[in-house]
Amino acid sequence: MKLTALVLGLIFLNHNAEAMEICTALGIYQVIVADSTPSVQSLQQKEIDTVIADFKSKSILVKLKEHETYEYDIKSDAFNNTEALAATIREAYETISRVFTKAEQAPTFPGGEDAWKTYIRQFCKQHENELAGKIPYKVAVQFIVDHNGNIHEVELINEGNKKLSRLAMQAIIQSPRWIPAAQNGRSVVCYHKQVIEMLL
Repeated sequence: MKLTALVLGLIFLNHNAEAMEICTALGIYQVIVADSTPSVQSLQQKEIDTVIADFKSKSILVKLKEHETYEYDIKSDAFNNTEALAATIREAYETISRVFTKAEQAPTFPGGEDAWKTYIRQFCKQHENELAGKIPYKVAVQFIVDHNGNIHEVELINEGNKKLSRLAMQAIIQSPRWIPAAQNGRSVVCYHKQVIEMLL
């Protein structure tokens, strides 16, 4: 049954491996093909078991208490009237459809500033051959931290040495999952700017 679900999920939902692991952990074993998917407005809160919002794919996965699971693209017209949505679906939509430029609580590196400095020092140590004779070097980057702490859309704000700038971006991309921004006590998707100082 689990193997069948995995195959169906890959064919019909085009999930990556991480998404399928989540589905399996939640007991999502029956995947419904697109032709039989009900409209998102027709789903009632009382029949919903779990809602998963994915910022990267801009989609919402809804598992019903009867174990059927449906995926919805939030860019579709079905989300034009959010007032008609079940509360948990509406909350998931609001979470991934808006990217804050500033939130009440900004995204933070796990462990705070000291942990960030330790991480950058370790990263620089791993790349000391590339950094030799070129540091200290500072570069500012901007990126998005989603509601789960994942990093997206890393961009340079100021660029000097191209090789070192690429390394700085790599340091962000490879960093552990961040603590997401919060607004009104809820995790939100938010832009973040970070100055990276390359040191050995």
